[in-house]
Amino acid sequence: MTLILKRVLSALRGRSRCAHGESGAVSGFAVDLSGTRGFLVADAAGRPLGRVECAMYGSRPDRPDALSVRSGRLLGKRRRLVPAELIQAVDAVAGVIGLRVSGEQILTFL
Repeated sequence: MTLILKRVLSALRGRSRCAHGESGAVSGFAVDLSGTRGFLVADAAGRPLGRVECAMYGSRPDRPDALSVRSGRLLGKRRRLVPAELIQAVDAVAGVIGLRVSGEQILTFL
């Protein structure tokens, strides 16, 4: 599975797919994170961190500032707070979000 993620992320490096199939450069303002629930999140090395549980809002009611990413099963569940500016690429077709940092740099909570 990690090899597949690496291929998807390397193909997307710095690119984002829009809902209508066009690609464009990724920036914190261009990516709509509100519809990413259930997307797989992988770090810069292609290691899966978990799935998006929900978008988190703070500074603006119409644009998420971060994603809550859940990993593990049953008693070993963990959540990570992924700030929007750490997102490198979003592939809406594959349901994958790639980060520009390693998983160790992401804050774990609850």
